[in-house]
Amino acid sequence: SNSYVNLALFDPKDEEERNIMKDMIGEQAEDLVHLFCIIDRQDLVVNVLLNKDGGIPPDGIEVPHLRNTQETVFLSAETLRMLLVF
Repeated sequence: SNSYVNLALFDPKDEEERNIMKDMIGEQAEDLVHLFCIIDRQDLVVNVLLNKDGGIPPDGIEVPHLRNTQETVFLSAETLRMLLVF
C-alpha cells in the first residue's frame, strides 16, 4: 500500500542536491529517478503507449515535462523500458 510513504525531498533544480543523490545511488540511477519524477507515467502508459499498438516506439518519444509545461522530455526506447519496470 502507498497510504504512508516517508520521503526525503530534494529540489530537482538544485544541482548540489541532485549530486547528493548521484553519490548515494549512482549517476544512471539518479537520472532515472529524476525522469520518474518529472514525467506523467500514468499518462505515458495509459494514453500514449497503449494507444501506440501497445509497444514502445523504437525511436523513443517526447513527453511533456510535469513541472515546466513549456518543456518536453525525450525518452529513448531503452529509457522507456527501464521506467516501465518501476
